[in-house]
Amino acid sequence: MKQTILLIFSLISLAASAQNTATEGVQMRTFLQPESYKGSKIQYGNNLPAGHYSQADDAKIYYELYGDSKKPTVVVLHGGGVGCTYEMGQFIDSLSADYQVIAISTRGHGRSEIGSKPISHEQRANDII
Repeated sequence: MKQTILLIFSLISLAASAQNTATEGVQMRTFLQPESYKGSKIQYGNNLPAGHYSQADDAKIYYELYGDSKKPTVVVLHGGGVGCTYEMGQFIDSLSADYQVIAISTRGHGRSEIGSKPISHEQRANDII
């Protein structure tokens, strides 16, 4: 059973890395998105001019700021295992017109470090705070 789960996870990871490959002049897509997906013009999760780091216990957590800081704030979190901030691009695009958006790459994803302690729900909540 463990070998089957490991094989399935490996195949999903391999498919994700193959579909997440971006080259110059090609719009990046994310895991399992169809060819027709247009995405956002901003490479969320890898937009260094908007990017910042915050130390959260044993890891640096990467986040990006969009929109007007004088407007109400919305925190955007991406999905789990193979998720990334870029997948939330259209959502961030629409929210940033009326809100300040904080788009966080969760622990172990994107530019955020994974740290050395076991991951827990409490730790993930503290990362966001």
